[in-house]
Amino acid sequence: MHDPQPPYGSPPPTAPSRAPRDDRAAWWPRWVPAAVATTHPTAWSVVRTCVLTIVCFISTTFAVSFGMPARDGVPEADIPAVLAGFIALVLPWGVVVRRRYPVQLTLVASAIPLALPYDSLTALVALTTVVATRPWRTVAWCTAAAAAATAAATLRDAVGDPADMIWTYLDPVTGKLSYPLPGTFVGIGVLSMAVTFAIGYALRVRRRAAAAEARSATQEATAAVLRDRMSRQEERELISREVHDTVAYALGQISLQASALEVGSHADDDEVAEAARRMRSASQKANSELRALLGLLRTGTEGGSGTTFDDLTALLTNLREQGGLVSASIFIADGHTAAPALARAVYRIVQESMVNALKHAPGRPVEVTVRATPSDGVSITVVNPTVPGSQARPLGTGSGIIGMRERAERIGGVLDTRRVDGVFTVQARLPWVRG
Repeated sequence: MHDPQPPYGSPPPTAPSRAPRDDRAAWWPRWVPAAVATTHPTAWSVVRTCVLTIVCFISTTFAVSFGMPARDGVPEADIPAVLAGFIALVLPWGVVVRRRYPVQLTLVASAIPLALPYDSLTALVALTTVVATRPWRTVAWCTAAAAAATAAATLRDAVGDPADMIWTYLDPVTGKLSYPLPGTFVGIGVLSMAVTFAIGYALRVRRRAAAAEARSATQEATAAVLRDRMSRQEERELISREVHDTVAYALGQISLQASALEVGSHADDDEVAEAARRMRSASQKANSELRALLGLLRTGTEGGSGTTFDDLTALLTNLREQGGLVSASIFIADGHTAAPALARAVYRIVQESMVNALKHAPGRPVEVTVRATPSDGVSITVVNPTVPGSQARPLGTGSGIIGMRERAERIGGVLDTRRVDGVFTVQARLPWVRG
């Protein structure tokens, strides 16, 4: 069973979110629509959008004004012209949302010139975003729509009265009216479509290059994580081999010597035999735990000889037999459902607390209280009076308390130690982690 922690270097698993995506930048007011409040626009993008919007307004204004019918040189506003003028006040603002709705803006801006005296510049501006970001099939349909709008706008100008053409020039000296030929309008339309598509395709290529660079960076980061994992695994295997060859051998020798002492010439001495038996049992227990830890170190999986809640009783009994004044109250419900990591943490915290109490306050009574249920979690309290006249702080490096606190925090718990009125207390709260 693995500890309830992700492997080193791997990101924690995240569940897919069904919440609507909000790309709103933090500094946008809440009343601004999400389509406008894009994520962290740059100064250049804001300037570019403002310039394009103004250009579309100017172009649309010229198209509508020159598209109005005139009588005796005075424009007359008929229904199509009024409708086109109203749309001219609204549609250019669509440039602001062209990144979020490029297809819709292209189709709407392309449909209007087919029926009203309107230009196709707004559709062409939106088409650049379509070419840059959308699939080729969508690009084909939007390009056809924008081409039809451009053709309708240029054709309407080409077949109209020369005096109403946008590109007409009146010589103030001779009074001669100069206007482009129909072929010029065709060239303007084709050039407009070509420039629009070229800009969109250039943006598409740059976008793909940026995406490829991002994928490459992600792959390099993943490879670095894998290399780090392999390096750490090699280090673990090296440590496990060294520990096995040194500590395991020493424990085996202790167990062998204890067995020889237990059945040797001093076997008639009950105290010697009992001490040898305890020594052999402790070395075998330590050897079993060492094998489990080495298995965890090598493979990341625990062996079958891991520590359980049942080992608490044996631990406290052994301490009593060695002369410790230990009183315990242990209540554990459904201990078989707990994860081995939780049982091991509880055992180590109690063990280290008892070792500290016996080392720094020998001959003083120790009270141990353990309460563990799936609903309430685990509560551990170890209390012992200190030796009168001892220092306010026990001698030692303090690594034992640090290790207990790290064990508790690793599984989401807390551990606190305090000394009040000559009484030292270790208190831990751990969540119930199911196996």
